[in-house]
This record gives sequence, C-alpha cells and structure tokens, in this order.
Amino acid sequence: MKRLLLVSLFFVATDASAATCNPSTNDAVIVGTTGTIVDSDCNAWTITTGAQVSLNGTADTTTANVTEMAYVSGAIWQENTAGNWYEKTSATATWVQGTDPLPATPELTASLNWSAPTTYTTGTAIPAGTAITYSVYEGSSATTLGATPVQSGVTATSVSLSSGFVAGQTYCFAVSATANGLSGAQSNVACKTMGGTPSAPTGLTVQ
Repeated sequence: MKRLLLVSLFFVATDASAATCNPSTNDAVIVGTTGTIVDSDCNAWTITTGAQVSLNGTADTTTANVTEMAYVSGAIWQENTAGNWYEKTSATATWVQGTDPLPATPELTASLNWSAPTTYTTGTAIPAGTAITYSVYEGSSATTLGATPVQSGVTATSVSLSSGFVAGQTYCFAVSATANGLSGAQSNVACKTMGGTPSAPTGLTVQ
C-alpha cells in the first residue's frame, strides 16, 4: 500500500508541475513600466522603474536605459534610449545587438505644399503684403472632394494632415485661396495612397 501511495503522489506532483501559460502574441510591445511580455517558457518580462529589463521580477543588471521591449518570433527584444535594439532567444542567452525587429508602421500623413497666387483672375497683380489664407479640401478621388474644407484659415503655403487616414486607402486634396474676403477657385488635385500598396509581383512563369 505504501508503494502504491508513493507512485500515486509522484504522478500528482508531475501533473501539477506541468504548468501552462498564455505567451504574448507575436510583435507584442511594452513601453515603459506598463505591461508584461510572457514568452513560450512562461517567463515574465517587464521594464523596471530603473529602466532595466526584469525577468520574473529580477532586474537584469546588464541592461540600462531600456524604453521598449518586444516579443518577435519567439525572441525577446529590448530598445534603449540610444535607439539600439538587443535580442535574447531564451532567458539564459546573452543579449545580442540587432536591428529593429518590428514591422514598419505605415505612413498615415499627408504633407501638402503649394505656391501662393500672384494675380487676381482679372490679371491684376496681388499687392505685396495682401493677407492670403487657404482652405484645404479632401476626398477619396479627384471628383469627390468635400464641399467643406478640412482646414481653413491656413496662412502658410504648406500644411500637414494626420487625422483619420486608413492605410491602403487613397486620399485626394486641393486648396483654395482667400484674399480681401473673396475665395478663388480650387487648385489642381493631388492624391496619395496612405501607407503605400504592395509593388507588383515579379518573375511569374507558367508551364
């Protein structure tokens, strides 16, 4: 009976030690002291208030000035204030310097530039010092620009827009000028596909 009891206890202990966890998703990122990355071995990685990597609650004194950590393809990465990235393939591995492992973030901004008008539609020159402001119009195509400007009262001949854009979608823009309380016609239309689109495949063959 004693031997059977010991065997039973052994299997209970073995089952209890087979702990499971939910590893972080690929490309998971934590910034600052908020958040935790869990690797496939159930290790918990954080950033301490002293800007060091912490492994299961113990600071890694070989790290410093850590601002961000990432979990990419099963490896742990950390970035410091100098913008340098270091990788560990396991908890016991040595940090190895590498390049930013995270996928590039699509550019979701539109920087518009134009030239100021120099004459009225009558051909008369606009006097120097005349206050001119601009309105910016936006649409999904050259023929669908909104009637209401997304920005107005712009005093410079450039503007940067960064609100509400979606990667992969095309946006078109035009500007109009206002002087002496009168607004002129819209400019030519310029369009941009946010984040770009994949280039065409190459090397296609058929047999």
